[in-house]
Amino acid sequence: MNSLPFAKGLPGSNRFLKLGWTRVISSNVVNDARFGFSRFFFAQDPTEPITLADIGATRGNSAQFPAAFQLIITGGLPLVLGTGVNDNRGGAFNTFYGADDLSITKGKHLLRFGMDVSRYQLNRFNNFAERGSVTFSNTAAGDASPGFPNPPALSGFQNFLLGRVDTTQAEAGFSSFHFRALDFSAYIQDDWKIKPRFTLNLGLRWEGMSTAHELNNFLSNFRGLEDGQPGPISIIHPQQTPNVGTPGVSNCTLTTCFSAGNFAPRIGYAWDVFGNQKTVIRSGYGIYYQRVSNQSLLQTAGGLPFSEAISAQKFSVTPQNPFPSILPNSAFPLSTDQVVPALIGFNGTTGAPIFQSASGGPLSHLLGTGRPGNPGRICTIAAPCILPPSIAGNVNVPAGTPFVTKNPDGTIAITGSTAANLDARVPSQFLGLANSRGFFAFQDGSSTYHGLQSTLSHRFSGGLYFQAAYTYSKSIDNGSGSVFGDELNGLTQFGNLLNPNGQRAVSDFDRRHRFVISYNYDLPIARLFHGRGPSRLVNGWAVNGVTIFQSGSPITVFDGSTFTLQDLEGINGTNFATLAPGATLASAVPSGGVESRLGSFLNLNAFTPGGNCVNNQNMGVPCQINGAPNPASAGAAIGNVGRNTFGLPRRILQRLQPPGILGSAIRRLWISHWQFRASQHRKRIERHFGNG
Repeated sequence: MNSLPFAKGLPGSNRFLKLGWTRVISSNVVNDARFGFSRFFFAQDPTEPITLADIGATRGNSAQFPAAFQLIITGGLPLVLGTGVNDNRGGAFNTFYGADDLSITKGKHLLRFGMDVSRYQLNRFNNFAERGSVTFSNTAAGDASPGFPNPPALSGFQNFLLGRVDTTQAEAGFSSFHFRALDFSAYIQDDWKIKPRFTLNLGLRWEGMSTAHELNNFLSNFRGLEDGQPGPISIIHPQQTPNVGTPGVSNCTLTTCFSAGNFAPRIGYAWDVFGNQKTVIRSGYGIYYQRVSNQSLLQTAGGLPFSEAISAQKFSVTPQNPFPSILPNSAFPLSTDQVVPALIGFNGTTGAPIFQSASGGPLSHLLGTGRPGNPGRICTIAAPCILPPSIAGNVNVPAGTPFVTKNPDGTIAITGSTAANLDARVPSQFLGLANSRGFFAFQDGSSTYHGLQSTLSHRFSGGLYFQAAYTYSKSIDNGSGSVFGDELNGLTQFGNLLNPNGQRAVSDFDRRHRFVISYNYDLPIARLFHGRGPSRLVNGWAVNGVTIFQSGSPITVFDGSTFTLQDLEGINGTNFATLAPGATLASAVPSGGVESRLGSFLNLNAFTPGGNCVNNQNMGVPCQINGAPNPASAGAAIGNVGRNTFGLPRRILQRLQPPGILGSAIRRLWISHWQFRASQHRKRIERHFGNG
């Protein structure tokens, strides 16, 4: 496709400031005060030489965004011209930090007291689709439009010349958000030298963490989601939000915006085994708290009533006014809000749920974000899914409805898992949201790390220094990922999507063995000149390097081609892989050394693409009968190969830094071909199973 994007600037900067004041109050009392500030800024700033006025077009938000929309022509002459819908965004992130520590030495005790405070400011903008895009596509013969009742087959460029707009995309409303958060912490610690060779460390830390709020209260959340309120869920906003504020809701939308009960005890010891400070055994235990990513709040700041997505029906608009319903930014937030559709009954023939819109009229679709999530429960006669009376009370269930029964106590029991009742099998408080379309994040993560560390170092005569460090460790969690990554990082669920415990396994970043060798050699070049001539130029030159031997990280084999009873539309596509009949985890790994397995790191014949089949009672059935699909099959079974079951080959990293002149240096990085080939084979595995 030919693309003619406008020029785009990418400004960015990092700023850091750190101030410290250490005061010796007395011979045994020292105070250390610190202040820090950091600022990170980035942006995408397009240059837009063509305006709406230049092409004779109009748009409701042209006062804020006078540039022309993006033009997309597909077909015989594919062309993209203009600023992309996601080409104008950025942010400025400020962090202010202050701390004070007081150290007191008294006898065998070294006491430390301290506190710190952090202020976070996250300012982001994303003018997503504010300029809009207009697409002209190929059309078939007879694809009529106003003024063209019986046209021939036309290319996208021909439709462009005729002004026949196929699709449009635009968005109006607020696109800048300003989040603020304030955290506090304090601690007390005692290093108690019980014996000359044994020191005990005792400490207690308190963490007070706030949930961020948005300065203009442009936030949304759900009521009835783990807040003690009965479902189904409803959409709420801070009380101070203009036009749509919900009485009694805090500015962060949670029941409390500050978590104060976070006490973290610590205990550790250091034992000098032989008293010569060459062999020291250390161990410790502690509880740690960490603030969660702001991405969950950021995702609630968009959409109605703060912004509105715009699209038009095929051939319903003109190039001169492709977004007739778009509103200026001054119209937001809107006085109307999204309302979760209500469950009012079930279809007596199919068992499909029937929902009603806020206006009481029919629904074209349920609410949904398009992100994976909100999986259906697996409902059977042995383990029915129950809708409580608070939800089921006024719901009509005709007699004889397949797998749906209204009980005398006002509850509704769903006793079978079918494609028809999929949207009724979501967790009951989420009724009204389409299956696999709501994205909900709970703070149910847990992790455990154990490690044994040992270090050997020695400085030889002649300027050679050598250090070797070995770590044997194991990290276990139910979801790996950085809190500073995107909103999906570490949140992917595999297998049973409603069972967090089923995700518990070694961490994605687990490396059982890690051996690090570092070395430094002070070059004796200066000594050759005996302090004369160029000796000053070569004085202090050294060669140093680091070599790391470490275990490969684990991998999860999943099957994106399966459609489980929880995910019959295949939105998530993250079912665990299934072992083939007679295969074992051991047989999935070919014999031989790593290098001999580079072309077939895993035995793909040990897996069954598509998985095993189950009926609507989640019981295994043949997928086919006499070569034809089995009508009793309702979906795929949960795979039996767990998360992070297999490991990649070991990895070698090596860095050598030769001597430099005026601070310049040459760095080389060697990564063993094992890592590269293994990653290529992982891609082959994913292609083998389809969508994964």
